[in-house]
Order: sequence, then structure tokens, then C-alpha cells
Amino acid sequence: MDLARLGGFLNLSAYAPGQFLGDDLSYAHVRAERIIGRLPLGLRGDLRGDMRVGLALEAGRIRQPIGLTKNGWLDSVTVHLGGETPLGPAFVGLGRAPDGSVNAYLVIGTP
Repeated sequence: MDLARLGGFLNLSAYAPGQFLGDDLSYAHVRAERIIGRLPLGLRGDLRGDMRVGLALEAGRIRQPIGLTKNGWLDSVTVHLGGETPLGPAFVGLGRAPDGSVNAYLVIGTP
């Protein structure tokens, strides 16, 4: 049996990766990003990637949780800064939930 997981960057970002486990998962997010500049991409300097700032509003729940977990809908707001680097996409983000949960992220690669 595969369990659904919530928690982690852009997956209820205010919570730890995989913090919530169970069956029958619902998740949605609305995300907006704005290009704020260009970053050098690669060692030659002639390739450039976008630098972006973003905001995500997230909501999710697991109807049949496993273990100690919160019931009902969970919300999270995330702000992040990211762009293309020689190692691939990189993001720095901060997620916060109404219950006071906070999580910071450094993600290198596709989130």
C-alpha cells in the first residue's frame, strides 16, 4: 500500500517533508512568480537564467491519517526566491502556517 504524503517545499511548505501520511489526499495550491532579474548560468557567462520571486497559497488534507497528525484542512503560505544556476534550478523559501508552523528551504533541482 502506498501512502500519500504532505509536507515539504510547495507541498504544504510550512511543514516538514512527509510530515503527514495517510490515504485519500486532497491538495491544491495557487502560485504566482515574477521575474526580477537575470542570473549568470554556467561558467562562460554568456548563458543567463531568470531570477524569480514567488508566492504560493497552499491547502491540503489527508482524510485517513496514519499516526499522530492534525485533522482537517491545513493551510500554508510560502515566499520563495529562485533561479537557474550551474547546478540546475535553485530555490530559497520560507513557509508559514496559521498554527505557527514555519519551515525554511534550500532546494537545488526541481522541487
